[in-house]
Amino acid sequence: MASPAGDAVVYAGDDPTNPLSLFGIPITARIQALSNALASGTTSDIDIVKRFMNYIDQFATGVASDITPDATVIERIGACTTFVHTLLALARCQNIQGQYVNLYNYPPANGHTVSQLQVGGEPILFDPTYNLWYSAKQGCAQYVLDYAATHAQAVTGIALAVDGGSARAGADQFTGDPIYSMANPQGIIGPANPMLFPLSLDLNSMPSLVSADFGAQSQGADYLGAASTNVEQIWTLSGLQVGSDYSFTLVPGFLGGDFAQGDNYQFEIDVSMTDANLLQTTGTPFDFSAGTPAPLVVLFQAGAASVTLTLTTPYRGPALRYVSAESFTLAASNGPPPVQMEQHKRAQSADPDDAPVRPGLHVSSQFFASSPR
Repeated sequence: MASPAGDAVVYAGDDPTNPLSLFGIPITARIQALSNALASGTTSDIDIVKRFMNYIDQFATGVASDITPDATVIERIGACTTFVHTLLALARCQNIQGQYVNLYNYPPANGHTVSQLQVGGEPILFDPTYNLWYSAKQGCAQYVLDYAATHAQAVTGIALAVDGGSARAGADQFTGDPIYSMANPQGIIGPANPMLFPLSLDLNSMPSLVSADFGAQSQGADYLGAASTNVEQIWTLSGLQVGSDYSFTLVPGFLGGDFAQGDNYQFEIDVSMTDANLLQTTGTPFDFSAGTPAPLVVLFQAGAASVTLTLTTPYRGPALRYVSAESFTLAASNGPPPVQMEQHKRAQSADPDDAPVRPGLHVSSQFFASSPR
């Protein structure tokens, strides 16, 4: 169980060599000791990883008291994201670097997280939840696959060969060809890897989406920008009349991330559209210097019954910068968009450096996106 020695930090939560730094999670002496014990007597990195996978395969599926590897191994319970935390932490303690691979929106309203580890100088995809990896044959030789090759085989219809495997429930839904061909978006998360999330509004059946309804059905709606996952959005706006004017409104919540002295507390969003004439955009960049800013309002003329609107940002990391969303609304418009809307009062967050905190800011070094299962 927990002890002062076990809780000692070996790799800090902001250490760039710690793959868990995407979530601000440290790797402790407890995990290092466990990694050394499990790796004892092995002769190769691949054998080490298999040991780690077999160990994790003994755990129950469920929710531990927190998302750290320590809670997972002490309580012997977790789910895909925490199993990946644990595998990456154990591997890092043996100087095996790794990355998170997220698979969103498949099965519908669900998703999955796996890992890619540098084993013997080569990237290999490992799924610790189901204790497996994928391979392909070339002639008489069998080759293990990295994430890119796994995805490429799935989308081109080449059946994936599964190596290993466990009896854990859900393997039929979260492994194999369907999830690697159908998940959208999917890929390695982290700096320089933005992910474009598909979202939708319909003027007749669902003209608005509010934060209370964000969840598995609207993955990627809760924030924009660089956090554990770098989120951008592509909206399908439907139920429109060709030639009529409409507005799309994004009401922001707070600005979060890593703030430095002299920061302007602004957040930029770039807007583009297809099958529509973009008439006017107001409220960008968001300016949080005096509190929560006015909404982003996009006025457009529909060129089709269904149009697409894409929201991108310049933020990639490793410094975090993200803006939370309160609501998105599609409405018919009879004139220019409003320049101001009533704002909700927001609680101020405590600044760890005791500097003044501006309203609408979330001063932290971490933000947890909606995780796959």
